[in-house]
Amino acid sequence: MSGTLKPPDSGVTVRMYRHGFGDCFLLAFSGTKKNKPCYVLIDCGVKYQSSPGMQNLKGVAENIKKATGGHIDILVITHEHYDHLAGFDQKYSSVSKTIFDSMSFDEVWVAWIAELGNQYEYNPHLLLHFQYQALLEAGNRLKATGIKAYADCADRVFELIYDSVLSGNAFDYVLKRVPLPRYLKPGDPPILVEKIPKIRVYVLGPPADPDYLKDMKPGEDSDVYEPIHFAPDEDLIFSASIMESRKKPLPRVWKDWPKNLHPFDKRLEIGVDEAKDPKLAEKKIGEKLADFFIKKYGFDDKEEGNGDKWRRIDNDWLTAAEALALKLEYVVNNTSLALAIEFIDSGKVLLFSADAQIGNIRSWHEYTWTIEEKPVKIDKLLERTVLYKVGHHGSHNATLKNMELELMKSPDLVAMIPLTDKEETGVGYNGIPHIPLLDELNIKAKGRVIRSDHGIENIVENKPAMLSVQEWDAFKKMTDQTKLYIDLKIED
Repeated sequence: MSGTLKPPDSGVTVRMYRHGFGDCFLLAFSGTKKNKPCYVLIDCGVKYQSSPGMQNLKGVAENIKKATGGHIDILVITHEHYDHLAGFDQKYSSVSKTIFDSMSFDEVWVAWIAELGNQYEYNPHLLLHFQYQALLEAGNRLKATGIKAYADCADRVFELIYDSVLSGNAFDYVLKRVPLPRYLKPGDPPILVEKIPKIRVYVLGPPADPDYLKDMKPGEDSDVYEPIHFAPDEDLIFSASIMESRKKPLPRVWKDWPKNLHPFDKRLEIGVDEAKDPKLAEKKIGEKLADFFIKKYGFDDKEEGNGDKWRRIDNDWLTAAEALALKLEYVVNNTSLALAIEFIDSGKVLLFSADAQIGNIRSWHEYTWTIEEKPVKIDKLLERTVLYKVGHHGSHNATLKNMELELMKSPDLVAMIPLTDKEETGVGYNGIPHIPLLDELNIKAKGRVIRSDHGIENIVENKPAMLSVQEWDAFKKMTDQTKLYIDLKIED
């Protein structure tokens, strides 16, 4: 079919779409049948609902359909963030979703955490959604006070978690595209794909160990480009405190969490209803303390103490919801499905780490795979990596130094980064990409760092100093671009 994406005779063509700040990669592998490529789509999203990228998703979906003949062999969704799922959103991207409705999918691959019945006691999927529900509850309570400062805080919380609602709906849509999605677990034997017999796929993350999943900050010997501080345990306790005091009953899967995570001994608590009722207060804490609460916290209209309502923190503590909403953005990144795709004959590796961050990446070093009775660890896969889809758009804490980038030894290394240049589009995000990381990537890849926003013109027209003439000529032959995408061919 004219316009289809074709791989080399033996190898893969990787298409990175240039629609905005979000991941969408289409891979065309040479398969078992001549002139019949096998297509793998990894994510399809954009960060901002109001950005030009959202409108561009229609063109992306149309191109994917044309390039594949309307059939995807494997759809990989790495994690529940809008910049990886927006193309499947009914509300803001219904046109692109309608195009995907008209396409067929053989398999859907997602991380193990999406399987609610998984064997792990710690279920980050449920935990995250529990905390999002707590944030929604906190926002509603703050809004109901009628106090502008609280209402403004609530609006910021709602804005921060709104993407999680849209992403959840889009994720549910993806899971329903096939009768049984494939839930991938790190460390399992490499996946052999029948239609693509020349590759094996290693599942690197997300880790099953909660310590790794919650690891968002560097140790004393930092392996990242800039420190970040995170404390998820106290945030979960904060969420449990909100959920315990809500009037509606909790769903069964969460019903025991608040009492198990409660921060205070129940005997030391007194609620507002008890504090303002002399009989209930006296029964709970005794006559002397009951009188103190009623007079000193503004519950007695007849006393001067009525001016002491300011002492209450009934709603003040809820404003911490805004900080938690921001932190959850990083937690979800660490649940990313990370894959290493190895060509069996040549040993070349394609690394797609999605938005995996510190703990996820560190956990890769815990696994050993056995291939032909020989052990294989992540350092050997990184050593042979020829394509690195840069983690989290080049943020400071999604590419480790000593445990990841420094282990990439291939002279053929190419890095690809989906980005939006703020100077060109007016849309930017939290200091991404991190300049020190970009500098290091350019050294490791000899200048072959392909940004979706900047394209390949400068590399093609001006030979990077570290590239030989032969390497430069090879790069020009293996790449192509349009306004909508950049293609990279990799020979096996």
